[in-house]
Amino acid sequence: MRNRPPDIFLTACSSTPLYSSPTASTNTKIIPYPLSHSSEDSTLALIDDILNTWGRLDVWVSSSGLLGPPSITSTTPSDLQKCFEANAVGPFFALKYAPPAMEKLCEKRNYTNSEVKDQGYGSIIVVGSVAAGYGGMCVCFPDWEGGGKG
Repeated sequence: MRNRPPDIFLTACSSTPLYSSPTASTNTKIIPYPLSHSSEDSTLALIDDILNTWGRLDVWVSSSGLLGPPSITSTTPSDLQKCFEANAVGPFFALKYAPPAMEKLCEKRNYTNSEVKDQGYGSIIVVGSVAAGYGGMCVCFPDWEGGGKG
């Protein structure tokens, strides 16, 4: 196996990432980037920075979530708005703005692993929040048809 330079992984978050950079053996370089997931301007600035720095955008993973109050009765309209922003607004901006950026073509650039992109392509991965399903707004069925307790 040839010794290949590291891949680049840019992580954009509204808070400090909960993980550290992987060991050198993983061949990945993590670059933290501040992002307000519910801000259209912040999303557009991130895409501009990516295109200006690397010339291309190939993969966008939108993974955010917010654990809300423990019950629907204690959920305020403000809590609901925050949950909506965390779970829907960020993915909406990704789905709206990433595809045109992924269509951009580029020449080989002066950075590790740079390659020509002569055809528009890309992947967008949206990961739903587990917290949205289990924290606060969970529907439970005490006696489902299978006879179990939920």
